[in-house]
Amino acid sequence: MSIQKCPLCGRNDSNRAEVLADAPDEYTCKACGRFFVSENFLRRKGNFAAVLYALSAVSREAMEHDLAPPTITEDTVADLIAGRLPVNIADQARRLLRIIASRSSYLGAVTQFAKDTDYTLAFAQNPEEFRYLFAYLRDEGWIRYAEAQSPLTAVMTPKGWEELQQAHSADPSNPKVFVAMSFDETMIDTWEQAISPAIEETGYKAVRIDKKAHNNLIDNEIIAEIRESRFVVADFTGQRAGVYFEAGFARGLGLQVVHSCRSDDTNNLHFDANHYNYIKWSTLKELREQLTLRIRATIGKGPLRNDELSEEAGL
Repeated sequence: MSIQKCPLCGRNDSNRAEVLADAPDEYTCKACGRFFVSENFLRRKGNFAAVLYALSAVSREAMEHDLAPPTITEDTVADLIAGRLPVNIADQARRLLRIIASRSSYLGAVTQFAKDTDYTLAFAQNPEEFRYLFAYLRDEGWIRYAEAQSPLTAVMTPKGWEELQQAHSADPSNPKVFVAMSFDETMIDTWEQAISPAIEETGYKAVRIDKKAHNNLIDNEIIAEIRESRFVVADFTGQRAGVYFEAGFARGLGLQVVHSCRSDDTNNLHFDANHYNYIKWSTLKELREQLTLRIRATIGKGPLRNDELSEEAGL
């Protein structure tokens, strides 16, 4: 491991890992996250100067969502940034608003951002543009923002939450899906063989709170994860109280909830929740197929979907 200049953002404190000959170089940067980059790209980096900031943002976004680090080559640049660039300043500002919300573990929470390294989160080209976006959100009344402080601090306002709830579920770039279900050992196969693969096959990233490392109180972590999700899948098999809470909280945020329950347990559904359109399943194969179809029909394909592989799988 050696300290070198980041080829994307230009910081002088990135780490470059030793790699095998002809393998892409591996970098870890405080601003850009972890990524791989080919020698050919590095030699012709000047041809891509206008989109280096976007590659930084895509790499950092992958780290934030616990996704595999991108491999940047001359051939992959277009695919990496396709559909990811903000269409205008309002779109870019709302992306930052979503990030602030995802870091708010409770209403009124103070969130902090390092202006010299976190600007890539918002597809900003530099720290100055990052601060401008914070000022935009403040002027819209969506956050309270202390401009003179370092790190930058922001608090979501009620108006900001309302704006986010209206736009959040429509964000096509958000891959995260929160899964509410029983953690009982008898449900392990349900998660591993049905729910998780169905979500991934439709182009999303499945997140279950017991599968994610965290240091916060679990209730705060659940709330934060739901707020950051595109939609929620809730399986009520086992009638766990937490599933009812998590599904209800998500609906309160305006998120779509896909409901499911094993057929032999549907008679136990709470009277105030039995009117939803449940996927009633008997086998794991049935649940996987029906959940895949329901997501495709009601949400649409996600940003992580590989259409070529999906076609080969007949999805």
